[in-house]
Order: sequence, then structure tokens, then C-alpha cells
Amino acid sequence: LLDSSSENYIENMYLYLVYTQILLFGLYIVLFALMLTVVWKIVISFNKMSWYDVWFLSVLNVAGGLFAEVIINISIVKIKNEVFDLFQVKEELLWKLPLIAVLLFLGELAAITIYQKYRDLQREKENYFVEQQQIKAMKLRLEEAENFYGSIRKVRHEMKNHMTNIKGLAARDQYEEIDRYIEKLDATIEELDYKYATGNAVTDVLINDKYKKAIREEILFDVKFDYRDSDTISVFDMGMILNNLLDNAIEACRKIEKEKRYIRLSLKRKDNFLLITVENSFDGILQQAEDGLPRTMKETELPEILMEHGVGLRNVRELAERYFGAVNIEAKGNRFKVTVMLQKQQ
Repeated sequence: LLDSSSENYIENMYLYLVYTQILLFGLYIVLFALMLTVVWKIVISFNKMSWYDVWFLSVLNVAGGLFAEVIINISIVKIKNEVFDLFQVKEELLWKLPLIAVLLFLGELAAITIYQKYRDLQREKENYFVEQQQIKAMKLRLEEAENFYGSIRKVRHEMKNHMTNIKGLAARDQYEEIDRYIEKLDATIEELDYKYATGNAVTDVLINDKYKKAIREEILFDVKFDYRDSDTISVFDMGMILNNLLDNAIEACRKIEKEKRYIRLSLKRKDNFLLITVENSFDGILQQAEDGLPRTMKETELPEILMEHGVGLRNVRELAERYFGAVNIEAKGNRFKVTVMLQKQQ
């Protein structure tokens, strides 16, 4: 304790003040460095944060800084020829204030941890929702494939009856009736005709369905896709990849002039790998998401959190990683190209 009656009281008081300030400053620097480390990890994990997220994560740190400044301002007060030292009068503050600082830091750390878990849960919920939507879409494609081949079997079974009817009309010289009958038969067969035969019922239905959508949007659609049993890639996973890539391509083409719209789909083989490539025209505007994938907004009735093509591309990348592959994205001018590499299963 300082003796106020001593000759060196003022000098000792200032020395005491200097040591106290150095101690508090050092403690603040340590806590600030720890906080910067935690915040840096947050910045690396999440590049995009809303203003209220930033405020939520910063409020305790700001309050702690203001509190420290207030304590420093009132700790030493000069009264006439004497100096009032708050820490000398209230010695318990020497351990209570650092404890408060530590508690504020722990509170900030808890807030950041809760925020991280919230974002992880939000992302898992988003991925689950999208996967369920895609599974539902693939089930619909499987049903369409089953109905398509069922219709083919039905027409083939009825072909003998059709030929008998045509022969009967020819025998009665009813040639005009034969023409009308053949026109109806041609229309039925045309409905069952697929422009692209890929070698698999599911990919047949999916690619030809996207082709019909592209034609309605006046998009030039070109396919070089040959799926084989030896490719050993699950047709369900293949369908998920194609569904995502072609939907994104069609959506991107809708935003540009009709004469510039095109989509090219191809499947190539190199050693033990399959290379699925989808190239399409787009408006040249590309935003980067936090996971490195491009993000473009598409018109949909889904919640806003799921309105990004990046969600579909993220699922494509996850599927590629299951097959020890990868996704490569190239965007140059008005050309957008996605290549998915899949390794064949042994």
C-alpha cells in the first residue's frame, strides 16, 4: 500500500499507475489477440455474413472495450494536490476486472460457437432439402422411363392388330381410310420416339426430357452421350448429375438472347475415368459463393436460401467425390463449361 504521508507519494503513485496500466494493456492485448484468432477462423469459414450476424458476434467485444476504457478513465483521478487511486481503495478490483474481461471473452467465444453450429445446421438442412427434391425428381424420371417402355411394349403387342386392320382396309380398297389410320399410327409412334438413345432407360428419359424443354426455350441442344453397363456408375447418381447440370444450363440460357442460346452435353472416357461435360452460353455474370462454386440466381418458388445454382453444383461435387473424382468449372466470356470426372468402380 502507498503511504500518502511519505515524501515520494506522488512519484510512487505515478509508478504504480504506470505498472497498472502496463498490466491492463498487456492483458487487453492478449485477449484481443485471442479474439482476432477466433474471428479469423470465422472469416475463413464464412465469407458472406449479414450485418446483424456481424453485430451479434461483435456486441460483447465492443461492450468489453468500452467497459475497459471507462475503468481506465476513472481509476486514477487527480483531486487538488492528491491523486485518487480506485485500485488502492478497492483492491478487489484488481482480480474482479480481469475476471470480467475473461467472462466477456468466454461469452464472445460462446456466441461464435453457437453461430457456427447454427450455420452448419442451416447448411445441412439446405442440403437435405435439395437432396430430397432431387430424389423426388429422379423417382419421377424412373416412373417416366417405366411408362415409356411400357408404352413401347403395348404398341409392339398391338402392332399385329394394326397390320390386320390395314390389310382389311386395303382389301376393301378404302385407301383414304388407310391414310388416316397410318397418320394416327405415326402420331402415336412419334410420341414414343426419342431423339437421343443413350443406352439406358433412365438417362434416355432424362436427357430427352431436357431436350424437349430446351426446344421449347429455343435453345440449340447437342448431345454426344453413350452410357454403358461397363461404366459402373450408378444410374441414379448419373441421373442426379445430369439433372443438376442441364437444369442449370437451361436456366442460364433463358437469360440471354434466343439466337445465342446453346447447350452441349458429352460423355468421354479416359483410362478408368468418365468425363461428363456440359457447356452452355450465359450472360457472363458470375458470382462466387463461399465454397468456391459459382452462384447465380434462378427463378423458382423455393425459399430464398435455396435459390442458388451453387446448391446443385455442390451436390454434383459431392457425388463426384464419392467416385474419387472432381468438378472443374470454366467461365470465359459468355461460355460456361462444367466437367465432372468420375472414376469407374472396380
